[in-house]
Amino acid sequence: PLVRQYLLGLRLLADRSDGVAKAALLRPPFFGLDLLDVVARRLPANGDAEIAAAQARLEEAEAIVRELRRDRHAKPPIETAIDLIERTALGRFVATGPNGPQALGTLYQVAFELGRRAAERRLDFDGVTREMRAWVDAPIKLDPPDAEDPETVRVMTIHQAKGLEFPVVVLWDSFAEEKGRVDGCWRVSRSGDGLVLAMQGLEAEMPPGRGLLDLEKKAATAERQRLYYVGVTRARDLLVVPECEVAAPGAKILPTMMKGADPDVIERAETYRRETPPAWALAGESPRPGLVADAALQARIEGAEGAFCEALKVAGAPLAVPTAVTAAARGALGEEAEEDADETPRERVRKAEKSRYGRVFGSTVHRAIELALGGARGGVVDWVRCAASEHGLAERFEEAVGDVEQALAAVGALGGRESQSEYPVCLLAAGGRLLVGYIDLLLARDGEMVVIDFKTDAPPQSGRMLADYPEYGRQLEIYVEALRATGLVEGRVRAGLLFTASGEILWL
Repeated sequence: PLVRQYLLGLRLLADRSDGVAKAALLRPPFFGLDLLDVVARRLPANGDAEIAAAQARLEEAEAIVRELRRDRHAKPPIETAIDLIERTALGRFVATGPNGPQALGTLYQVAFELGRRAAERRLDFDGVTREMRAWVDAPIKLDPPDAEDPETVRVMTIHQAKGLEFPVVVLWDSFAEEKGRVDGCWRVSRSGDGLVLAMQGLEAEMPPGRGLLDLEKKAATAERQRLYYVGVTRARDLLVVPECEVAAPGAKILPTMMKGADPDVIERAETYRRETPPAWALAGESPRPGLVADAALQARIEGAEGAFCEALKVAGAPLAVPTAVTAAARGALGEEAEEDADETPRERVRKAEKSRYGRVFGSTVHRAIELALGGARGGVVDWVRCAASEHGLAERFEEAVGDVEQALAAVGALGGRESQSEYPVCLLAAGGRLLVGYIDLLLARDGEMVVIDFKTDAPPQSGRMLADYPEYGRQLEIYVEALRATGLVEGRVRAGLLFTASGEILWL
């Protein structure tokens, strides 16, 4: 459950629309908020100190979340994942809880896995958290982190121990048989021209008489021996091998493996019996062998660790920081926006900054045109009314209707066999910036593509050209460059500004 909450918190930093993730992040263990705090914004304070304090706590928590969201593209994904642990109450909550150090280590292991996947697959924070969000419903198995206490006894399978080493290893199953078993299923022979069946004492092979079953049993025995060889070679200082006294049919694998060991290094302990425990079971702490430091080996380990950390920093560094095309066109590459650069509503508001009747009017006209071109039901008045309710337009309704009618008439005159409104584009620019934006209208005509950007500014005076609007001209140039960068546009690309007040188009 703790890892699931952590994954949901990571995902909310990338996707604000994930309601389940938001409910998980704005509650313990990330923040000390109760239900009143979460809903406090919708309650009128009216001088109530308790509600005012709840609103303040909620705002403080959301400020941290906004900052983490804003910075997630400016740093490697693993750093954002660690920030969520350390900048919220999650780390303190886990560290002071039951089995705290190991539980905290599990969270850091998830953060490291996120960073590793992002580096290997060249994903940004949003991409890798979208992939790992599936773990909430279908968790994958991660090996538990090493215990902080050096006295901890770790219990694991031989498969889990592959590649590891321990001072003392105890192999427990003294009744394990040497021969491998072939049962429970059909098997195809290694040559692919025969079948073997071994199930509940029933054994058969097809075609008969080829000894396929014996070959499968020998292969299973060899695999079993290799597995136990891995187990016995995990011990660095002491290997404990139990030996059963109860007679049972069939050779046991552990005694068989020990037959070839040097007798001088074997010490046979007194048999353990519950009624009369031997002296070794009653003794205190066993003396620990002294460790001899190897300076050369330690230097090699530290050098390899340093090289790995440097490589991980390079691999995890973001390829580019998203920047809105509108911001790039006016040269404001250093601006830090609280919202994502690639969100359509936010970009629509930025485009309407110079609207002749203000942002709300411009955003409403843009949205109404988008509804019309997208095939929404109704007519111009219906589209404008819907857009006005979304953006809060309370006046200039008739002017908005007129702008939409002029724009649609101009678009109709352009013709075209196919069109797409709010077409997303991106372009990798200098300085580690990813220019992201939306083309208001993309038209495909015979032999050319047409890029149209709607402007609700005052209509251009007679004789004015696109050069008189340098910021808008640069915006169109970026759109054209982004289209060509996809490699999908080979012919001519024509771009222009369509002024909705008059229906006039200024071409690039």
